[in-house]
Amino acid sequence: MGQQRDAPLAGVFRVLYALAAAVLTAAVVITAVLAFYDPPGGDGEQFRGFDESDGFVEEDESDGNYRRNVSLIMMVTSAGVFATSILALGSRFNALRSGLLLGGLATYLTGVGFWAEANDQWMGFVLTLLAFATVVGSYPWLEEGLPLGSREKPAAL
Repeated sequence: MGQQRDAPLAGVFRVLYALAAAVLTAAVVITAVLAFYDPPGGDGEQFRGFDESDGFVEEDESDGNYRRNVSLIMMVTSAGVFATSILALGSRFNALRSGLLLGGLATYLTGVGFWAEANDQWMGFVLTLLAFATVVGSYPWLEEGLPLGSREKPAAL
């Protein structure tokens, strides 16, 4: 009888909140990187693509370096978001934790998209290994995150 009942549709609201947090996390990271880190050429319109007079334009090394750097920023940021969602927040923030985890995943996948056409392909493997180690290494704290305060001493018998 002493159980507290959730309000109607509380679960639906939590799921929608998690999805909103996920989309906004990815959008903040992606738009921040693309807004403040200009591509080679400065105007943002000199990407590899189709030129009306010559057909396809060859990609120069600076475009590959730009994609590598954006990939590096996105993948490292996603590892940080993974760590924050798992370690920094307790179970009472599960909706926010879920949203951050999904947002970190979307950010990571965007980084993989930039990595696909970047220079130094080996960096993608190293960054993927970093994200994997973050997620797998934080498994022991998956339920409650890291404790914020000191634990109580066990009672003596």
